[in-house]
Order: sequence, then structure tokens, then C-alpha cells
Amino acid sequence: MVLGQIWVGSLLPSVAPAAPWAQHNKGAYLVTHTPLISPYQLLLFSQTTTAITKTSTKHPSHRRMPVNVVQHFRRVKSLNQPSANPFCSFGVKEMPVNVVQQWRRVEAAGPMLRPALDSLNQLGEVPWRVDAAVLDLQLQVFRSGGNKKLDIPPPPSALDPTAFPPAESKPAAFRRRLAVSRARAEMYSLWCDALYKLSLANHYRDDIFWLPHNLDFRGRVYACPPHLSQLGADSARALLKFANKRPLGPHGLKWLKLHAINLTGTMKKKTVEER
Repeated sequence: MVLGQIWVGSLLPSVAPAAPWAQHNKGAYLVTHTPLISPYQLLLFSQTTTAITKTSTKHPSHRRMPVNVVQHFRRVKSLNQPSANPFCSFGVKEMPVNVVQQWRRVEAAGPMLRPALDSLNQLGEVPWRVDAAVLDLQLQVFRSGGNKKLDIPPPPSALDPTAFPPAESKPAAFRRRLAVSRARAEMYSLWCDALYKLSLANHYRDDIFWLPHNLDFRGRVYACPPHLSQLGADSARALLKFANKRPLGPHGLKWLKLHAINLTGTMKKKTVEER
């Protein structure tokens, strides 16, 4: 119950196998309604569109805007009425015209979506576990002040103001204070993000879970839970491992060694055989 009050259900891994995508508006989580194509990454653009729409239709300065611009945003407003906007059920009140139009094409695709849905279903059927040893190591580093080389951010209290050059004038002093404030805010943001991920991983330490997947508007596949998934930084991916072990096969060790060499970046121009 406490976890549900902190995180939205659609942002958490599923403790049951993901529901198969049978159509564009049904799949991923068993209870939580999840869209096939996630609109959340476009919320910022949607908010910008809303602000411009209000400015162009209500503010007196709209008379200075081109006619085609005003007509465009009036069209946005008409498409985003509750009866016409397919994203209202996901809590998104307004979306750009091209987004709504593309969603309409998805609704009309029908059987053409089945190959994409099958791919999402295969990814959602993979069970995962948290690597407890890696999690304990990251928690130890995180609690001891972080480590930038290990991609574990330090707390904002670790910021050293003396690293910024001293100021000799009032404008320079103001710019220095602003730079220190921005650096501290950035460190705090990264520290909170790491805290979210480590807390979530610690909650699922002893559980087997599944990661439902959906698409973005470019057709790329992402896991629905953004904080704990196989996508992201190396420190986040290192927290996960497959719940079901499988043998590497006759060539598996070879490809695993090749992957390790690729991570070093020292033999980029060499052939596969040379690596």
C-alpha cells in the first residue's frame, strides 16, 4: 500500500505476467489501462501547444499572429474535445494534431498491428529478478557518498563551492552563485533519481516480476516501468538479471566475449574475427 501511494501503478513492474496485447487499447497491465503508444513523452509539447492556443485565442495580441497559425491551434482545440481526443482516458487533455491523427491511423490499422503486438508480447513474457549482490554493492556506494565513475551520483551536500573560481566583481559573484545553485540542483535531481531506482529495486529484491512494453510514436519499444527496466544507464541495467536461466549454447560464450570487448571501445575498427 505504501508503494502504491508513492508510485503510479503504470510505472511499476508487474508481479504477474504481462497481459498480451490483443488490440491497440488492451494489453500490458492486467488492471491499469495502458496505451499501446505512450503519450506521456509528448506532455511537454502538449502543454506548450495549450499555452500557445490560449495565447492565440484569448490574448489581445492574437491579432498580430498569422491567420494560418490561429486556424491551426483552433483545429488543435477541436480535435482535443473529450469526444474526439483518444487520450482523455489516460489523463491527457490536449495533444498535438499530428499525434491525434497518428493515433487514429493506429485505431484503423487492425490486423496490420499483429506483428508489432506479437513482438511486445514476447518481451512482456520474459521474467526478471533483481541481482541482490549488485544491489547491495550499489546501496553501499550510494550511502557512502556515491561514485561518478560507477554512475552512482553523490548527494548535493558533496558539492565543493571552492571548485568554482572566485569572483572579483558583483556581476561575477552573481554568476558564480548562480552556477553553484544550478550545479547543486542538478546533483539533487540525479541523487533523487538514483534513490527512486534503488528503492524500487530493493522493494522487488526477492520477487520475480515482468516488464510490460509499449511503443512510442517513432515505433521504438520501451518498457512501461521507467525506473526499473533493462533500458537505461549501465548502473540501472546491472540491477536486473533473467529469472529463468538458459544455457549459452555452442556460440554463446564467444558472443559474450565479443560484447565485453565492444564495451571497452578499444577495437571499434577491427573485424569481428580480430576482436
